Amino acid sequence: NTQTVIEEDEKGAATREVIIEHIGVDILKINKSLLALERDSIANNPHAFVCDGIIAIDEKNKFIGYFELKSTCSTNNVLKARAQIIDSQHHLWSIASKSAIDMTSYTEKGIVVSQPISDETHRKARLRRQINDERGNGFSPYHFLLNLLKGKAIIDETGMPLLYFEAGEIIPIGKML
Repeated sequence: NTQTVIEEDEKGAATREVIIEHIGVDILKINKSLLALERDSIANNPHAFVCDGIIAIDEKNKFIGYFELKSTCSTNNVLKARAQIIDSQHHLWSIASKSAIDMTSYTEKGIVVSQPISDETHRKARLRRQINDERGNGFSPYHFLLNLLKGKAIIDETGMPLLYFEAGEIIPIGKML
C-alpha cells in the first residue's frame, strides 16, 4: 500500500480526509477508537479530546504523526486541534507505557489539515498579533496560528512541532519527517 487515508467522522465537515503518500515505507495507522478507549478508562479526565488519526513508522525513521482535520483555518480551530493533539499524545503514551513500549526513540509531530485560511482571517490574525506584541502579553493565539502557517509552531508543554497542510493535497511522508 502506498497511501494511507485519515478521515474525519463528522458529517458535513469541509475537510473530509487527508491522504499520506508513502512509497517504500510501511505505515501503521492507529485507529482513534483505541485512543477513545484509553481516554474513557482515565477516570480523572473523561472529557479529553481525541484527534482524527495517528500514523506510526517503526523503521529507520521512527515517527508518529497526530492528525487533526478542521473545516476552517481559524484561531479557535487551531487551538482546538492543538488540544486534541496534546490529549491524543497523552493517551498514546499511556497505552505505550502499559505495553512497555519505549516511545522516547520516536519523533512526534502534530499535523493540522484544514481548508485554506481566508485573506480576512489572515489579516486579522496579523493585526491582533501586532496588538498583542505591543501590549507585551504572553501567549497569543494569533501568534500561534501565524507560526503554524509558517511551519514554526511548537506545543510548549511537550516540545512537539506542529505542521500545517491545506486540505486536498496529497502529503508525501517526507514532508512530515
